[in-house]
Amino acid sequence: MEFGKIDNFATVDFSFPAEPESNLNNWGSTEFKVYVGAPVFTNQALLRKILPVGSISDNLSVYSKFFSCIELNSSFYSIPSKDQILSWSLKVGADFKFAPKFIKTISQHGTGFSTLNSIISEYLSSIVHFKEKLGLSFIQFPETFTLDYLHELESFLSRMPKGLKLATELRSKDFMGTPFAFPKVILDVAGRRDLFDLTLARDWTMVRFVGNSLHNSDFKRLDDWCDLLLEWKDRGMREVYFILHQPDESNCYELGLYLKEKLGDLVIGCNKLEKDQLDFGIK
Repeated sequence: MEFGKIDNFATVDFSFPAEPESNLNNWGSTEFKVYVGAPVFTNQALLRKILPVGSISDNLSVYSKFFSCIELNSSFYSIPSKDQILSWSLKVGADFKFAPKFIKTISQHGTGFSTLNSIISEYLSSIVHFKEKLGLSFIQFPETFTLDYLHELESFLSRMPKGLKLATELRSKDFMGTPFAFPKVILDVAGRRDLFDLTLARDWTMVRFVGNSLHNSDFKRLDDWCDLLLEWKDRGMREVYFILHQPDESNCYELGLYLKEKLGDLVIGCNKLEKDQLDFGIK
C-alpha cells in the first residue's frame, strides 16, 4: 500500500491515540475472533513461505491454508461475477472470510456517488454470492472526500442491506476523532499518523496495518495491538479483520506468525503447515 509510505520512519511516533469514551461500551459478545489476512493471494514469495515444498496448484488454496481472510482488491477495479465468487469460495475452508473493496466507480466518483443506483445494485448483488464467507466489505474514499459529503455518505449507508458489514475508509482529517454511527476502517500507517483513529461503532472492525519491512517497530506496534485487542475482547467485541501490508507483501507471513504467537487461538489461522501437508502440496 503506497498510501502514507515514507522512507525515514525511525523518528515516527507510533504511539496509539486515546480511545473515545464511546469505545468503552461492553458490546456483549462472548466469542472473539481475529481474522488475519494480506491484500494479495498471488505473491509467489509469500506462497512459498506458506508452502516451501510441494506443488502450488492454486494460489488462493495455498494462501487460505495460512491466512483466514483476504483484502479483495480486485473488486475495486471490476465487479466479480457469480461464477468467479463461487470458484473462489470453493478453494477456501469454512472459516475463511473475504473482505471485498467497493468498486471504484462508486467510491472515487465524488459528489453524487450515492445516486449511482445501477452500479451500487450490481456490486451488492455480486457480493451476496460469498454467502457465509463474506466477512465484511469496505469502501475507500480519497482525501478529497471531506465532511462536506457527510450527508451524502449517510444517505448512501442508509441504503445498504441489513446485515451487511460495511466499513468506510476515510482519508480526510475532518473525520478523525469524532464518533459517527457508521464503522470506520482503522488505518495504522507510518506516514499518516493523523489518520490513526480507534473509534469503534460496532462489535466488529477492520484494521489496515502497514508495516516497514519487518523493522523492529513493526513488532512493537503489533505488541501494542495485541494488548488493545485483548482489552476489546474483555469489552465484548466480536470480530476484528486485521489486514497486514508490507512493501514486500511476502513479509506479511512473519507478522501473521507473530500475531498467532501472541494471541493464540484468538487468531483464526496463521499456523505453519504440517510436514505431511508440505510433502503432498495442497489439494
